[in-house]
Parts: sequence; structure tokens; C-alpha cells
Amino acid sequence: MSRQQQSHLLLHLIILLWACTGLIGQQLPWPSEIIVWYRLAIALIMLTIILHQKKTFHGLLLLNRQEYSLAIAGGLTLALHWWCFFTSIKWSSVSLGLVCLSTTPFLTTLMQMILYRKKAPFHELICSMMTITGILIIFNTDLQSTSAIIAGLFSSFLNALFNIINGRLSRVRNAILISWLQLAAGLLTASLTLVILKSSLSDYIPSEGTEILSLLFLGLICTAMATVGCLWIMKELSPYTVGLSANLEPVYGIMLAMIVRGEQEVMSEGFYLGAALIFASVVANTFMIQRKFQPQKPCA
Repeated sequence: MSRQQQSHLLLHLIILLWACTGLIGQQLPWPSEIIVWYRLAIALIMLTIILHQKKTFHGLLLLNRQEYSLAIAGGLTLALHWWCFFTSIKWSSVSLGLVCLSTTPFLTTLMQMILYRKKAPFHELICSMMTITGILIIFNTDLQSTSAIIAGLFSSFLNALFNIINGRLSRVRNAILISWLQLAAGLLTASLTLVILKSSLSDYIPSEGTEILSLLFLGLICTAMATVGCLWIMKELSPYTVGLSANLEPVYGIMLAMIVRGEQEVMSEGFYLGAALIFASVVANTFMIQRKFQPQKPCA
């Protein structure tokens, strides 16, 4: 197996791990802000150990003010994104939270149009209309989950913002240092969230084996190791390939949720119609981007 094939395999394994996070968050009987705090703390400790062993902390001195600012902003955005995502799932279901998350490509395009004054291609406008229609259908057929849908869409908005911030940081050489800074800023944000919401960590100390294993899997495997693995993948695969493949996260997540939770994840017919429109827009957009970037065959 070639290095590129290994990278593709590892990429889809990482996407599968990301898809597991919603299921873990649903299973843990704690508030979203507590889960996010533990996830960030465990991942930060792991990355600190890795950086200490590599003796690369001195690289922080080489970052400029803009890189620090973007990294901190990214960490704040990431923590709030996770909080909204887990909140959406706890207020409704894993499937609904992940369908809302699948609107990230649409929101990323919309934000880039606003921030960079870019004109969207015709196919992106069509895909955007499909996404909006899908969201409206879900809203109208699942009125009991309105709060969860709003939280999920705000989570998707924050995820799109995080992607744009990371796009500005893509040229930084030591990307793992940026990830460490983002986790540190995210942990500070999560700590402030605990204070604002008056949640005490002392009330949610993991005692059962399943809780400890779930948190370790979420923080170490799904976050810290997935981050390191993704950085390694980026050396072999283009950001374009990684970004397109990441759109499969909601699909993997919903399939896992249906397998593990069964009837608890069964939603209304309107939900599946709206979800189908949103997923169709993601697939169509992915197909059009692939055609755009497909290399031209040389003339004979």
C-alpha cells in the first residue's frame, strides 16, 4: 500500500472518529459545557506531552501577532462550536445535530462571499437554495425541535468560521503548535463558560468505567490523535481532498447513530426529506468542485 493510499485510509478513519463524537456526547449524562471542558483538557494534555517530547515549544516565539490572534480566535470558535453541537444533540438527536452540521459547506461559501466579496458560481447558488429548502422543511415538520435546530445551525456557522480562520493559518509551518494554542484558548473559553452557566466540575467527576473510557476516547483519540493524524495527512493529500472528504462526517455519524441507538434516532418523514435535500446539495457541490479541479488531459 502506497503512502497516498495509507493517507486516504487514515483520513476516512479520522472522519469516522469525528462522527463518533456526537454519539459519545449523547451517551454521557452531563451538560454540554462539562463534556467540552473535559474533551479540551484531555486533548491539550496529550498535545503538551507530544510537543514536550519533540522539544518544539520554542516555536511559539516564532509566531507573529496575527498568527497568535487567529489561533486564539480559532480556539474560542472551536469551543463554542462543540458546545452548540452537543447541546443540539442533547435537545433532540444525533441525527438532527449532524444534519445541521452538514450545512457547513453552504455557510462557508456564504461567509466567504460576505468577507471576501467573492461571487458564488451558479452551481453553488443552486446548492445553497437546496440547503435552505431542506432546512425550512425540517423546521416546518419538526417544530418541537426548533431550539435544537437553532443550536445545530449556530454550531455549523461556528464550524464554518473555524474553517475560514484555519484557512488563514494554513501556511504556518508548525501546525501542531497552532493546534495546541487553539486547544489552550478553547479550554480557557470552556472554563469561562462553566463560570457563566454556573456549572461546577466537582459535580461531574467521572466515576464509572464507561464515563472514564468515553472521555478518554473523546479527548485522546477523537481529538488529540485525530488532530496529529490530520496534520500528517495534509503532508500527503491536498486541503481540497481533505475538505471534500470531511463532508462525509454527518453521513458516517447518522449511520453509526442508527446502528447504536436504533429507534431512538427515527425521525419524521419531513426530516428525512429535508436531510436528503441537504445531503444532495453537498454531493452536487462536491461533484462540481471535482470537475472544476480535475486535471485536463493533454492533447494528442
